[in-house]
Amino acid sequence: MKIRRARVNCFLKHPGGQFAVVTVLMLILFALVGLGVTFVLQVLFGGNWMVF
Repeated sequence: MKIRRARVNCFLKHPGGQFAVVTVLMLILFALVGLGVTFVLQVLFGGNWMVF
């Protein structure tokens, strides 16, 4: 299934589309930071750490 560039560009021109893209990217960033912090704590102190 291909997505046409024109449709993507049209989606990104609207504020709602930009908000959706930024929201998804921020959620991915927070998830990666959470995983990184968990990994560092596990390496430093051992055991399982839950980061909320």
